[in-house]
Amino acid sequence: MANDLRGIKEALGPSGIRKIFLAPFLIFQLFISYNYVKNKAIDLKPFIDEYVSLSSNYHLVKELNFSAGGFLGGTFSVYLTSGPISAIGSVFGWIATNDIFYSRIFNYYWICFLLIICSYTLIKK
Repeated sequence: MANDLRGIKEALGPSGIRKIFLAPFLIFQLFISYNYVKNKAIDLKPFIDEYVSLSSNYHLVKELNFSAGGFLGGTFSVYLTSGPISAIGSVFGWIATNDIFYSRIFNYYWICFLLIICSYTLIKK
């Protein structure tokens, strides 16, 4: 994968040309994807796993509390299948808006941010 990313980097030429094409593309992608993500976030009904994940990660961010209990016994559920880094965006969305739908949108953009950072790191190597 890193070789593919280097190939793209070489095909776009000098750094200035890449920045000229990359910035408008990312801005365009953000605007286009926002409507899609917003519609999906509104159409999807809240479910128990989402609440458990959000509350667990909320306590992790706010209190740095990892105390685990049974199914819903502690502040951090041992039954979560995804790590806390995947839900940081939804926690920030919840803190900012107290709305589950905007929390989903924040989480989408958090994942996009992580992908961009990882891609950038791979290109630099």
